[in-house]
Amino acid sequence: MVSPEGNDPLANNNQGMATPMFNYMSTESQLMQSPEVLLPVIDRLELTRTRITTAGYSGDGSNLRDWCARASSRTWTFNWAPSAAS
Repeated sequence: MVSPEGNDPLANNNQGMATPMFNYMSTESQLMQSPEVLLPVIDRLELTRTRITTAGYSGDGSNLRDWCARASSRTWTFNWAPSAAS
């Protein structure tokens, strides 16, 4: 998903913080909300076993995991902490 060989836009940002920082954070937010990232979180936290995260689900259970991931990506809020460099 993420190439460790690429340049870090935060470390090499000589043009100011606005646009490059926003683009980088936007991409990170999209990654965090992707199924590739969310499904392991759903599994690790066993969110398919709690009433709070399964409220509103009406299927037969075969797609509960995917449903939880989609519902979570719509409802979770990601807050960005200030970087140590700033």
